[in-house]
Amino acid sequence: MHKSYPEKYIKKQLNQFRRNYIRSVSLKNKEAIHDFRVALKRIVAIIKFLKKHNLKRNINKVYKSSNLESFYRAGGRLREIQINKKILKTYRTKFDNRFSTLNNYLTGREKIAIRELKKSRKRISFKKTRKFESILLKNFREIQEDKILELVDQFISARITEIETLIIDRHVESKLHLIRKLIKSIKYLLEMSGQKERSYGKLNFTIERITLLEDWIGHWHDLYVFREAVKDLGRWLEQRVKKDAETDFLLLHIERDYQIIFNETVQYIYTDFKIENNKIEV
Repeated sequence: MHKSYPEKYIKKQLNQFRRNYIRSVSLKNKEAIHDFRVALKRIVAIIKFLKKHNLKRNINKVYKSSNLESFYRAGGRLREIQINKKILKTYRTKFDNRFSTLNNYLTGREKIAIRELKKSRKRISFKKTRKFESILLKNFREIQEDKILELVDQFISARITEIETLIIDRHVESKLHLIRKLIKSIKYLLEMSGQKERSYGKLNFTIERITLLEDWIGHWHDLYVFREAVKDLGRWLEQRVKKDAETDFLLLHIERDYQIIFNETVQYIYTDFKIENNKIEV
């Protein structure tokens, strides 16, 4: 692997962020919000890799001071609500019901999230992001070229061990979000090192295979977040001694759908990691 490959990858992600930062001036541009967050996710994976192996400069401090982290988090809050509204739309079509109370609740939360993202967006400094890019690349250049792939393999092997430990837990539901993050970090490090296929013990990873696994867990995560939003609404209504039959009806069906996708997701992970599926619990 030529050393310039990771450097090109880092520059590509930061350019992707800048381009979608500009596109996201329209805060209803869902694609731009998604794309700038994905670019920053890849950058964070590289920071974690460097922290593990070679971090001599305080990249985290520069990353936070550039307001990239706060912008990423604000974008995440808006993104989750947008996904919630998308899932709600499928249930509205399925049951021919507007679910007005929930729709109004999500619309109100979306307006708040948009205001917060606007505030965070104004704090972004391209000068600081250039400084962050410079320090990030300097850290990478201090790793010997013939060591990069070896260190990537060590990093990914450690992530695999973490995943295997988490998925043998019978109460795997509480671990799925962390498993998802670990799987993403494996994918991003494979991308960064230009490895389309890499074997680790009994596991053979390709970018395509790990993307499918990432997407599968992503579907579970989206429904999980939506379910929690509906539960939040239910608790809010209870505090006001109110009842909403439509929301209760919807939550009943969400719980049934959730149990199905949870079981399918866990089974998919067990199969992918070649681990015998013991009894699991939600």
